[in-house]
Amino acid sequence: MWDMMPRVASSLSDSEIEQAAQRYAAEPPPSPIPAEGSLNLARGIFRHGLPQKGVPACSSCHGSRAQGQGIYPRLAGQNPFYLLIQLHYFKNGLRRDKRAAIMQHIAKSLTGKEMHALAEYLASL
Repeated sequence: MWDMMPRVASSLSDSEIEQAAQRYAAEPPPSPIPAEGSLNLARGIFRHGLPQKGVPACSSCHGSRAQGQGIYPRLAGQNPFYLLIQLHYFKNGLRRDKRAAIMQHIAKSLTGKEMHALAEYLASL
C-alpha cells in the first residue's frame, strides 16, 4: 500500500498536483471533540505514556503538541479514522516500513479503547 502513492503521484502533471494541493488546503481540518473520559485517557497517554505497559509518552517522539519532530510525523489534526487504522496496522504488523518496529511494539500494548481515544484526541489538536 505504501508504494502506491509515489506511482499515482508520478502520473500527475504539475497542474494536477497544484489543483489537488489547493483542494485539500481549502478543506477545514477535522475537529472532533472527544468525550471527557476519553479525552483524559488520551491526554494522559500522550503526555505520560503507560509506564506499567512499557508505553512511552507519544509526546516524547512526536513533540509536545504532536507537531512532529525529526523522523516522527505530525499527528495533530490528522483524520481520526486514518490514525486509528494506522494504529491497527502497527498492532497487527501490517506496517513494515523502516520505523514501524517502534510503533508495532507500542501499539501491541494498547487496547482498542486507548487507540480510539488517542485517535480522537490527536485529531482534535
